[in-house]
Amino acid sequence: MVINVGELSWVVIADAVGLGFICIGSIFTLISAIGMLRYPDLLSRQHVATKPQVLSLILFLLGVILMVRQSSITWTLLVVIAFQLISSPISAHMLSRAGYRTGRVVSDDMVVDELREDMGGGIMWSEDDGGRGDVASSAVSDAEAGAREPE
Repeated sequence: MVINVGELSWVVIADAVGLGFICIGSIFTLISAIGMLRYPDLLSRQHVATKPQVLSLILFLLGVILMVRQSSITWTLLVVIAFQLISSPISAHMLSRAGYRTGRVVSDDMVVDELREDMGGGIMWSEDDGGRGDVASSAVSDAEAGAREPE
């Protein structure tokens, strides 16, 4: 199909840009899927699952908005984009915090470990659980625990 410059209209441009957004969004989804298979630890996988995936979803939905051009679908997809932007950082934070607390994150690999400081020294896993992290105790020393007991 050959398009003359005089025949270029908003519809043709919107379809072309929408198709470009959908293709770029699909490439980001592919990159995210490859990263999930490639990276070994929880935090790296989580990073590659959230950052490019949110961008790919936004690009994909903007492409659909440009190609469909119906107001009800446009507003629905804009609400989906807004919900994704709000919920993705929160869910990523909660998943990484749960991974840290259950011992799935190797804190020795971190440059800065602020959560250990916030938790009062981190979590120490009992030797009784075989390293699975089933039994947890806080890292409070016996002297600090004795100081907290009522007299």
